[in-house]
Amino acid sequence: MAPHAPVILAGLASGRSPAQMARMTGVPHQLLFGLARHNTEWAKQFEEALMEGRNPATDHGTHAAYRHGCRCRQCRNLIAGYRQRSQRR
Repeated sequence: MAPHAPVILAGLASGRSPAQMARMTGVPHQLLFGLARHNTEWAKQFEEALMEGRNPATDHGTHAAYRHGCRCRQCRNLIAGYRQRSQRR
């Protein structure tokens, strides 16, 4: 993962999705998010790149934004809330 980190972060900051960067580098997209849970330095860089690359014209924190590929914290938190509520039923 380490040799690919600068390329992944640059791609995210330019507006590419984590899935696109995973395909381009051969790094599983689950690893990008999983590593962010355990490595605070990677989490900070990952979040900053996602925020820099997110589309300002998109209404973030909506299901539509997530469905169209946005993975900023605001959009991910919305989906996490949906998942938590559906598991309680």
